[in-house]
Amino acid sequence: MRKTTVFPLEADYAFPNTMKGQRGQIGAGGHIWRKGPNDVYARVYKMYFNWNELERTIEDDEEYMREVCERRYADCRDHNCRIIPRIALQWPNDGDHTKATEIKGCFAADMAPSTLDTPEFFFRVRNLIGKLGRVMNGDPRVAYIEAGIYGLWGEEHEDSLSRAAQKNMADALHEAFPDKLVMIRCPRDCMGEGFGMYWDSFAHIDEEFYARDCARFMDWRRAVMGGEVAHNWGRHWIQPGDDMNDTFTAPEHLERFLDYVFWQHNNHLGMWMERDGRYERALAGLAQYQKCAGYRYVLKRVTYGAENGRMDVSFDVKNVGASPFYYRWPVVAALLDEAGQAVYQGEFDADIRNWMPGDRWNFERRAYDEPAKTVCVSGSFDISRVPAGVYTLALAILDPSCGRPNVLFATRQYQNGGWHPMGRIGVDAEVSDPILPEDGFDDQRTDDTLRY
Repeated sequence: MRKTTVFPLEADYAFPNTMKGQRGQIGAGGHIWRKGPNDVYARVYKMYFNWNELERTIEDDEEYMREVCERRYADCRDHNCRIIPRIALQWPNDGDHTKATEIKGCFAADMAPSTLDTPEFFFRVRNLIGKLGRVMNGDPRVAYIEAGIYGLWGEEHEDSLSRAAQKNMADALHEAFPDKLVMIRCPRDCMGEGFGMYWDSFAHIDEEFYARDCARFMDWRRAVMGGEVAHNWGRHWIQPGDDMNDTFTAPEHLERFLDYVFWQHNNHLGMWMERDGRYERALAGLAQYQKCAGYRYVLKRVTYGAENGRMDVSFDVKNVGASPFYYRWPVVAALLDEAGQAVYQGEFDADIRNWMPGDRWNFERRAYDEPAKTVCVSGSFDISRVPAGVYTLALAILDPSCGRPNVLFATRQYQNGGWHPMGRIGVDAEVSDPILPEDGFDDQRTDDTLRY
């Protein structure tokens, strides 16, 4: 079998990608999902839900909860975005979290507000999470779950969770969400349960203990690390800076910020940029973050050939980002016709969750001491029913909820719709030139056709 080898053109730019990178935010109180003006790369959005919004009393079943969710985030699918829900039970009045005696509660009408560590409250926690699982576990619009419930904003650190409360919540989350990854706020809570963390003061100088605890107690290989950046408390002027624009434009802040992204194997972060004179320069820092955060799959080599009704394809890929992709989505090779439509696609025996980045970040060298390994994927496919002709060999990672491409490789060899064309291939036909011209590729940054 005569084979062609292609060395794909690496993308040197940032682009939106599924379930990673810049994260948007939707507040509680019935706010409907919509893209924000500065959500340049956002494909995930944290959405707050007040407890009494999802459950007015225990009589409200999951159908009522489903109606609430449909009203709030139904449109996100049409924009290729996903939701990270968090339940909030307590909020500071007027946004001032120092007024601990003036906490505004969002308890269901039939709950006693002061019973957070009792069998009665534990039952309500399990009951609510159970309903939430029946609504969200199978919903492709939901990316990950933030546990929430305890503490102001659902951040779990104002109310220290007892061991009994941790065990109660962890058991309920495991049962309700067998197919979704769950994050908690404090790494020392629910130790050994396999949860990730939402660090809501990411890289803040006064919360470095969370970074150390996360590295010590959590397994980033199977647990997603998210959160947001905060500049409104403590010694923020030291790190991460005065505001997000400062974080992205001042070298002493940006360098440390990106170091933490790699050290913590960060997957996504909420951040708030200002439309001021620094905004354009801040976008460059945001692009650096988008390239680092989460997975970034660089194709190193693709080899393929076809003969006697068989097609062999292999490729080398390296994850140069900070985290893996956390769900097993299928990887396929396809034959595209002249119109760019797939006339055949075959699935590789590959688990993209194992395409790992490096580990053990070295702050002095600004590189991983254990660099990412290149992964070789190969497959042999039966194409005996494909009509003779010349096709384009393309690669893609499919969203299993719809069977269409959605996770993108970091290569300039891109076709709108999520396919990555590698070269021409003949099925019982001669190919005069397998190389595809660069001016025929599309740009991931401007593709608004992806849906699921």
